[in-house]
Amino acid sequence: MKKISGYTTTRNCLKMDYPFIDSIRSMSLFCDEIIVLDYSDKNDETIEALKQLRKELPMLRLYHVDIDLNAPNFGVYDGILKAAARKKCNYEFLWQFDVDEVVNESDGKRLKKFIFDMEQKGIFESTSLVAFPIIDFWGKNNKIRLDTNPFKPRLSKNIPNITHGIPVQLRKIVNGVLYAKQGTDGCDYIDENSGEPILCLVPDFTQEIVELKRKAMFDYEARMKYQEWFNKYIEIYPSIFHYSWYDIERKLKNYKMFWSNSWCTLYGEKKRTMVFNNKDWDNITDEEIKNRARELEEIGGWIFHKEWNGEKTGWISLVNNKELPKLSSWNII
Repeated sequence: MKKISGYTTTRNCLKMDYPFIDSIRSMSLFCDEIIVLDYSDKNDETIEALKQLRKELPMLRLYHVDIDLNAPNFGVYDGILKAAARKKCNYEFLWQFDVDEVVNESDGKRLKKFIFDMEQKGIFESTSLVAFPIIDFWGKNNKIRLDTNPFKPRLSKNIPNITHGIPVQLRKIVNGVLYAKQGTDGCDYIDENSGEPILCLVPDFTQEIVELKRKAMFDYEARMKYQEWFNKYIEIYPSIFHYSWYDIERKLKNYKMFWSNSWCTLYGEKKRTMVFNNKDWDNITDEEIKNRARELEEIGGWIFHKEWNGEKTGWISLVNNKELPKLSSWNII
């Protein structure tokens, strides 16, 4: 059976309270090696926690790099470092994870055979990149977002020309400095030579389902049909649990600490926040964050490319017996 390399990047995971240990442990269920490229600063002990984890997981290969936080386009480093981690992988199939993503134990244990079966069926004769379902939580009340894609590209062949970065169509140069246009997070799978996006296979996600999901945002009957389809979908395919917005208060604090600046420098925009109507993060208190998190718990998701206008967005729920990951980081056992 072919071997799998997993890879991820870490930055100040302890300070930002990511479930990174659980994420890496879940990769160890199906990966033969795990590459972790850390770029934490000296005020965080993530690298020490990773060294301890390496004693438990001998397939873990750990690297550290320092980066220039004062670079005007600092946000492009996210894609650059993912690309660097990918380059260190040795095996034929590659699995990329973010540190707020986890697979449950049963899916983790079946993923290697699942990938092998896909190869036997000839899937990789026509594609080099495959997406898997993502269960994208909004808050802690079993809300699954409808405003984001229900899948993410995560499995690829280890082909030298595949890397991460800004697609050529979405690049902009300002005063000789590379930035991104809106429409990319700077980490897309792209061809290293041409900059063109790598085409991705999304199994069983038909145009009919695309239309149903679109209607589900506004129509209750469509929402229930889509919820039924989605719950069946995540039983068929190994699925990713995404905890980015699971704890909304934590997420907003991380925006203030890091991500707001990262996004703004990626796009070459002024430092601002859409979460608090463009009020400067430096003037936002923990109490304001707590109150806004409480308000956002009442909706089903919001992408902060624009200000939240108080709209009550829809969501779906997990209604089957899909096993939830056991997160020791957050004592969710």
